[in-house]
Amino acid sequence: MSFTNKELFPMNVGINADDCLTLGGLDVSELTKEFGTPLYVYDEGTIRAMCREFVEEFSSRYKNSLVAYASKAFINPAIASLINDESMGLDVVSGGEIAVAKAVGFPPEKIYFHGNNKTSTTPNLDALVRKGSYFTQAVSSTDATILSLCGYFNSSFPFKINNNRTWKIILKKNNNLEILKKNGYHIFGTFPDLSSYDALSEFCENEDKVFYPSDKKAKDVDFSRIKNFNNSISKKIINFLESNTMKEPWFYYIHSHDLHPKKITVPKEFDDEKFGKNKYERVISSMDKWVHDIISKIDLSKTLVVITSDHGIHLPINDQGYSFFEPKFETELNVGKKIMPRSTHKAGAKMIVALRNKIRDSRLKKVNEGLSPYEIRSRRPHTALSIFDETSRIPLLFVGYNTPNRKIISQQVATVDIFPTIFEIVGIDYTQKTDGRSLVPLFKDMEFEEKPIYLHTTPHAKITSDDKVGLRAPEFKYFRLVDGIQDKNVEDVHLYDLKNDPFENNNIAKNNPNKVKEMESILQAMSKIPESFTGESKLTEEETKKIESQLKKLGYIEKTDSISNN
Repeated sequence: MSFTNKELFPMNVGINADDCLTLGGLDVSELTKEFGTPLYVYDEGTIRAMCREFVEEFSSRYKNSLVAYASKAFINPAIASLINDESMGLDVVSGGEIAVAKAVGFPPEKIYFHGNNKTSTTPNLDALVRKGSYFTQAVSSTDATILSLCGYFNSSFPFKINNNRTWKIILKKNNNLEILKKNGYHIFGTFPDLSSYDALSEFCENEDKVFYPSDKKAKDVDFSRIKNFNNSISKKIINFLESNTMKEPWFYYIHSHDLHPKKITVPKEFDDEKFGKNKYERVISSMDKWVHDIISKIDLSKTLVVITSDHGIHLPINDQGYSFFEPKFETELNVGKKIMPRSTHKAGAKMIVALRNKIRDSRLKKVNEGLSPYEIRSRRPHTALSIFDETSRIPLLFVGYNTPNRKIISQQVATVDIFPTIFEIVGIDYTQKTDGRSLVPLFKDMEFEEKPIYLHTTPHAKITSDDKVGLRAPEFKYFRLVDGIQDKNVEDVHLYDLKNDPFENNNIAKNNPNKVKEMESILQAMSKIPESFTGESKLTEEETKKIESQLKKLGYIEKTDSISNN
């Protein structure tokens, strides 16, 4: 029987002797009897033919192209396997789609995650990712800038050695910039004009400190006049790179605070919805431009560029962050002074503060209804102590000299690994014992065992009782108050299954005591923080031996060491 308008149907379509539609030789009426309706049927032959046509056409014109299948069209294990068979990439937008890809062993370097809520535009950064090696699971050990710098410049986890050691001492001891200088490098820097950075200044031959307001000064500052990378600072850096005053070999450290102040200032030309749904995203779009402008002045064939962050942040779901729901304190305080006698101003102030907090909490409770824990955390102020993934996960890209391109690496790595990697890439012998290690084996697809990463939250030089300490393993996140676990039912013990709960919405600590004990033991082996387990929390002898064996393998304890169980 003849078949008209065949182009509207899959390739392997026909009509049989019973005048019924067939697909791939199968009678559609029989399929509906077996599986019911509505029924969606996909022809594998058609899909494979279309995949090959796209791949052949693009590869014949663009040698470095990769055609990606959009998972949002339809995704299941069979489709994901088929796409991989046909040498295509996979475009994903959700944790569920990533889970399907992982289940069938889809190569991570061919998975592109963009997120359907990402509205910032970063064409230049995206192009750099395609030119370099990008780590999807890079982690900062702390949510505080200065302490994360200790991780960078000393390749050491914060607060592991001595609780009384300040960040200034940590930064000056075994500084990686010193190693660069001993190997003939000239050090340059552009970073915020804050006392926090004084420890770095002494290593710079030429440093350009740029004023940024602290949160305490923010209310008195006209942010529109603040110098940032989006206007004058990027131009200054470009002029410096073009000046021919930088002696080779050189190292240039650039630290942007554009996303850090209490009030984010969006450059006028980027203050538009097409560049992002909120101020944060629009500034990211603008930073994309100055990153391009700076790197365009560099010869990537002989220059290594590392793009990363000191820590993450609670990404706002809109511009109405935590402070948006706070009544104006100054106004209420003035009202309180008018209605309260002078002798009771202090008590009146406390009353006004309590009232303000109550109003704020009431407003937040109303808007938080129906939101997930992750979405609620997005409204928290930057200063809130946190080592959830939104504050500990960071971007990490190596591009340029001696690095492979189009390399997407999914193994968990840390900020302490950055300088050991730099040293190996540029050929500097690095024998110093640190918490970091070179990531070059991952560039070469060599065996590389993932290690747990030590985590610590604090904005202070010394440990306080509100601090949280923990670790991030490849599949689990564990943290607690720094003072330890005083009560096995305490709510401040956190355990998250990162594989099945990537946004850390479900704390599973109470239902997984053995896993908590295991993570706590690893934490204690990684640091000199006093033990906190008592009573029922003790490890059995068998559990202790198992964990000791694991820790020795990872290099966290020596053969002569052992885990105390008291």
